[in-house]
Amino acid sequence: MLWIIAGLVVVAAAAFVLYGGAAYYRRIFADEHFREVHSTFLDLVRAQGSGGSQGDPPEAPSTALTSAGLVLSVTYRKAGDDPVLHVSLSQQGRPTTNAVANRFAFFIVCMLNRNKLGLHPFFTGSRVHHLVFTGQLADLAINDFSVAFEAYRSTFQPLPFVLHTLTSHG
Repeated sequence: MLWIIAGLVVVAAAAFVLYGGAAYYRRIFADEHFREVHSTFLDLVRAQGSGGSQGDPPEAPSTALTSAGLVLSVTYRKAGDDPVLHVSLSQQGRPTTNAVANRFAFFIVCMLNRNKLGLHPFFTGSRVHHLVFTGQLADLAINDFSVAFEAYRSTFQPLPFVLHTLTSHG
């Protein structure tokens, strides 16, 4: 009898965890959240002044937390003579899952796909995922939500994130 009760407790706990996870993913992958991410990303890029017409853009990132716990950070800076748009994606209070990173990273690529940009996607040991865009950033064009979301929905594919480790040289 004790084994049956213990088994029911384990099953109930597992169901609670799975349901909570499913609810989280329904919220973070909801169409409304993608709309919020689009708006937030647009605000962060504007805060960075990327577009090149305002002189040297700030080196400090602009960061925002969405209602579903996605943390977006955007930095526009010069690396040598070339401008770089750096976007990082993480989840508040938890490691960033591949599912979340890949979906929102691809959505950001769809927002920027009118531009001729190089892309270097990587993640670090802390599970923060990064997108580094290089190329023609002077007049950065960002697709409106409906165009970007349709491109995301019809062409989604995971990005080739690679692990990037920092090495120190004594």
